[in-house]
Amino acid sequence: PGIQAIYIGDDISDEAAFRRLKGRAISILVTESETDTVSDYSLRDSEEVEEFLIRLVGWLNESDVSSGYH
Repeated sequence: PGIQAIYIGDDISDEAAFRRLKGRAISILVTESETDTVSDYSLRDSEEVEEFLIRLVGWLNESDVSSGYH
């Protein structure tokens, strides 16, 4: 409870995982091209993935501080 999974994939074989995780995890396709996907979000490349993860950690740390968790 309270833990959300994030699945990040970068090729067509990840679409099966995106479908199976729909509603149970956040899915992110990494691609530089327009493509049909069942993923929830997309990022362009590994640099955007890194930026997203760094920001996510920052948001989580801010949430912990504001809620009293350390």
